[in-house]
Amino acid sequence: MTVNNDFLTAFRKGGSMCKKNSAVAESHGQFIDEVKCEWLVEEGPDRNVKLLDDFFYIDPSGKRWPAPKESVVNGASIPWPLWNKWIGPPYVGNYRRASVVHDVACDLREKVCPSSQIAHRMFYDACLCGSVNKIKAKLMYWAVRTFGKKWGDQNAKNVLTREQFMELQEIDEFIKSKNINPNSSHEEIEKLFSD
Repeated sequence: MTVNNDFLTAFRKGGSMCKKNSAVAESHGQFIDEVKCEWLVEEGPDRNVKLLDDFFYIDPSGKRWPAPKESVVNGASIPWPLWNKWIGPPYVGNYRRASVVHDVACDLREKVCPSSQIAHRMFYDACLCGSVNKIKAKLMYWAVRTFGKKWGDQNAKNVLTREQFMELQEIDEFIKSKNINPNSSHEEIEKLFSD
């Protein structure tokens, strides 16, 4: 990913990452501005886009999550087997703004966030901010926690193993067979998948 270093330096000096905002904390957060981007024509999957302006998400605790101008994202927050069955392809649906800040957080890692768990939780909150329903947001949160990038492993990729793909197919059947309450806590959702 390409990052505008001037933006990142200014972002760090501004200290705005940890400022609290009580109005934001009472909601699911807020997006600052809209995503403005251009498609990049490349060999391969050809789904990368470059941000034309800075874009931010402020989470419920008031932390600012940057998506700097010139960043290149591809919507890879969600593992590809989920695209058709539950979520839809990248850039389609209410989660697309959440995927932009999550992609950047996963690429910048420790520069903006100490752990992948915090970044993945931000993705969940940003999904809710973008009007994704709670069940879908929790499924997406579980998917990025389970299959997404982890900090500290320089070789981490969003590539599913055959075993993980088979697990996703089993989950599809499981979700169809369960009546999941949209108000279930994260712990309840995780318990459903661990039993």
